[in-house]
Formats: sequence, C-alpha cells, structure tokens
Amino acid sequence: MHFPGIKAVFFDIDNTLVNHADAESHAIEEVFALYGVRLLQQGLTLDTRAFVRAYRPINEALWTDMAFNRITPDELKRERFIRTLHTVFPAAAASEPMAFATLGTKMGAYYMERYQVHWSLMPSAEQAVAHVAECVPIGIISNGFSDQQRGKLERFGWTNRFSSVVLSSEIGVMKPHKEIFDRALQSLNLEHPSEALYIGDNYASDIEGASEAGWRSVWLNLDGKKHPESKADWTIGGLHELLQFQCLI
Repeated sequence: MHFPGIKAVFFDIDNTLVNHADAESHAIEEVFALYGVRLLQQGLTLDTRAFVRAYRPINEALWTDMAFNRITPDELKRERFIRTLHTVFPAAAASEPMAFATLGTKMGAYYMERYQVHWSLMPSAEQAVAHVAECVPIGIISNGFSDQQRGKLERFGWTNRFSSVVLSSEIGVMKPHKEIFDRALQSLNLEHPSEALYIGDNYASDIEGASEAGWRSVWLNLDGKKHPESKADWTIGGLHELLQFQCLI
C-alpha cells in the first residue's frame, strides 16, 4: 500500500482507533442497571438493544446539529437520552414529560461517567499507529469533548505519540467543515492539502470532509458498506491493512 506524496497522516479517534461503539453499548447497559428500576416500576419493558438502536441515530443527528451550531454541547448531553426515552416509551414519556426529562438528564450524566470505563482499542490500532509513525508524522483530528478525547490518548499511552492533535471542542469547528482540516494542515506546516492523508470510519464527516478540504483519505469501512460514488482514495476493512503502508513519498 503506497501513498505517493503523503507527508503526514491524521487519524480519527472514535471507531477508528478506539472502540467507541462497544464502550457506548456497555455504558448504556450500566445506565439501565442503575435507572431501569424506575422504568420497571411504571410497567415498561426494558430492552437494552432496542434502546441502543434508537439512541444511535438520535445521538448522531444531535452531533450533526452541534457541528452546525444548532445546539450546544450541554444540550447534546441532555437531549440524547431524553429523546431516546420519548422514542422507546412514547406514551409513558408523553404522559409524564417532566419526569422523563429529569430521568433522561440523570441517565446522560451517568452515561458520561461509565463510558470512559469501557474504552478499548480497535483491533491492530497500536500496530497501525506505530507502523505509520515510522514513515511520516502522524496526527489526530477528532470531533468530541476535549476531556474525553485527550483522556483516550492518555489511557493508551498516546499523550505524546502524535505530532498534532486537533479537537473540535478546542478550536470551535467540527468535521466535516473544511476549517478543521485546514487547521490540522497548518499545525504541521504542510504546504498543500494533497500532502495529508486522513483515516476515518465515518463516511460523511471523515471522508467527505477530507475530500472537500483537498486531502486524500482512507475509509475504514468495517461493515462493508456499499458506496458506489465513494470519495475515498482507498478503502480498507481493518487497520491491519495499514501495516502494508510503504515509507516512500
């Protein structure tokens, strides 16, 4: 695998280097273990998997809203659980909106506590990062809350591993906006966007964002999703494929 002309490689964090999806699921299970009794007392059937299925698109939509400054970070943290409760238990939530708003707020706060307990690396993440770093400077571009994203880097001994760490919550702009990629480019004094490569799992924010900024990109397509008009320069099914990265520029 050869990326001619690449002088720096930036990685996404969530579901690229760190297994966000598993941590999210485990944290929601713990949220249910603590707060589920309140739902059971109202005669509601608990189904963690159904809740997660409802939660994920709601959460993603709220992150998009935050990217375009339609909501604040605090609103995202609060609203994602309240809206999921209304989706999963519509009749009960409609009959007691204040009670469910309070419950959703508490669930969201507890989720933030438990989520970090379950962080783990994606398969081959350590090896891929180490291998690419032998070839070119490496960096991070990530949406997400600063304390959590920097906490992930610290957890896995990566505090000083990357030459540049660009986080949306610290610069006030999120992927897929071009500005966050421009800031990353500037951080390593790169002269042209085509000298940078971005690796991420989210097609819309990572691949389309990088493409619009003039970068080259690698789509980590773990689920084998079909995208006939993909803007990714390369598509891989796992980080182990980056071990074929050649140190030729």
